[in-house]
Amino acid sequence: MRSRVLFTSRSIRLRRLMPWLTRLGALLCTLRALPGFRQQRANPARRNNWRDRFFERVEGFSQERIPSSFIFTEYSGEQRRGMPVPTVVGKLWRRQSMTADDFAFLKPLTRQTAKATLPSPSVNHFFSGDKSLAGSPYRDRHAFFADVVAIYRQEIADLAAAGCRYLQIDEVPIAVLCDPRNKEIVRTRGEDPEELITAYCQAINDAIAEKPADITICVHLCRGHGVAGRYWVRWCSSTHRGTRQVLR
Repeated sequence: MRSRVLFTSRSIRLRRLMPWLTRLGALLCTLRALPGFRQQRANPARRNNWRDRFFERVEGFSQERIPSSFIFTEYSGEQRRGMPVPTVVGKLWRRQSMTADDFAFLKPLTRQTAKATLPSPSVNHFFSGDKSLAGSPYRDRHAFFADVVAIYRQEIADLAAAGCRYLQIDEVPIAVLCDPRNKEIVRTRGEDPEELITAYCQAINDAIAEKPADITICVHLCRGHGVAGRYWVRWCSSTHRGTRQVLR
């Protein structure tokens, strides 16, 4: 686990760490095969974090990163800024699968339902907003999301070809925008939070529009809590105004 921390801090290269993460993933699969577990998740131990696979495996992002607009609050009351994000510097194209390789690793290790997970399309915009598109080839976020959606469709097609029948999309930004404080942060960036929610829902719908009929896709709405007691929002409303029927 120390090696994984070093990788996260960019003090160790992935090729040195991957054999250990693979062993850890196999151990997790063994533990989840015990009675009471009905599904297996594509190995999160093989990833840097839940969010960054798109940034890491799609060309068109900067090496340098800018600060996130949002603040984590520990249960202790201590606050810190969220993970920094890259900016868009070129047309996006998928260099490598985001999670199909993790799914291929998992599938032969379990007889249970093997679940793949992807961060939602919104993750690639939300944390720094339209600022991340400044100087990019994209005239606006709509053009940007068109290419993002195309990459998600490629990924889902590869997952289907690998035998995936259950995909979870981890949607954090919509849940984070439940909090009026976070909506105000978005407004100070010059963006309308309600427009973002609609755009993010539409991006999910567009990303899965061509999915095979035999794949089940669920959306996990997460407020951004973590094992260290971190959170971004104090409450979640039952629905956002005007979005009840947007996610299908």
